[in-house]
Amino acid sequence: MRILSFYFGHDANVTLLDEGEVVCVLEKERLTRVKHDAGPMDLEAILEEYGWSPDSVDLVVFNPYLRPGRTGNASLWRSRASATTSVPTTSRTAGAARPRGA
Repeated sequence: MRILSFYFGHDANVTLLDEGEVVCVLEKERLTRVKHDAGPMDLEAILEEYGWSPDSVDLVVFNPYLRPGRTGNASLWRSRASATTSVPTTSRTAGAARPRGA
């Protein structure tokens, strides 16, 4: 199972997992040299760099809640895809401990 995880808030990052193994973890501040950099990263370029395509990703995980900006307003990202709060059951997750409250 290929998993793409990203967060574009404070300390923006992208993580790629393939069959439970870490393929890459990219922190935006390491690329821009701006401490605690936030904001979108070029997901298509990152996927291409590691030989992935958007169609090869099985699961996308992201945090839709961003910290309040300088205006004090919190941002909420909206996805066109259906969302789930459950953990998919695979051979790796079957019988694994679930997070508290899940």
